[in-house]
Amino acid sequence: MSALELTMWGPNLPREHRGKFMLQRAVRLLFLGATLAIWVAPAAAIAPYSMKPAVLQPSPDLPPGMVDSLDPHGLHVFTYDNGVETPICEIFWAKTVVAQDRSAKATKILYGDLKEGTLVGVIRFLVESKDDYREDFHDQKLTPGYYTMRYQAMRDGDRTDFVLLSPARVDRDPERVVASDELLGLSRQASGTDQPAVLSLVAVDEKSKDFPDVLMADDGSCVLQVKLHLKPVQGVSAKELAFAIIVATPPDEEGGS
Repeated sequence: MSALELTMWGPNLPREHRGKFMLQRAVRLLFLGATLAIWVAPAAAIAPYSMKPAVLQPSPDLPPGMVDSLDPHGLHVFTYDNGVETPICEIFWAKTVVAQDRSAKATKILYGDLKEGTLVGVIRFLVESKDDYREDFHDQKLTPGYYTMRYQAMRDGDRTDFVLLSPARVDRDPERVVASDELLGLSRQASGTDQPAVLSLVAVDEKSKDFPDVLMADDGSCVLQVKLHLKPVQGVSAKELAFAIIVATPPDEEGGS
């Protein structure tokens, strides 16, 4: 069903398409490809991003089943503010991610090997006592804590791949592949608004040979590149998938997000 057909149906949209329509409309309202913003200096003055190992620690916000599904050896992403190390986030990837036959997906989708609604990992946003680095997603404050990341693709005009964030305390089953309408509702609990919380996915830098790797995009965004372990399914053999996600972007020069 095309975007035009979805719009024409409006409130009478068949149930099987309603969740996808709502998701597409919500993401368009957030400006396609938008990413999480952190308060740092303008792009020209941003310190390079770095990463170091992180170990998953027990937390009441992480259900035991979710913990068991994650690789406990994750990544701590940080930058520097006036020479002081400033944390951005920690990410722990799923041990395996549900795959599907890419031939069943539109060719323009970057990560068509991934099943929509599948768990990619968990991100923990960090805050330091000296400076409040709570991520600001288009004026939506995401409080420090753990959020699940589930893959979604939107096929509308200039297509984009992204992950939707949901509070880990409410998205408790890592084995589930969550339908679009339900995932949209979970993600709204992360943003605290009627819009979902989204992180953009981008193409992997072909020049980069190291995985994992953290890069700075031309606009100053922090891009994390890793290899996901795909779960073998019928028609898809077990393999690794190179994957790139924008975990933070600087605000504009006027200080806005």
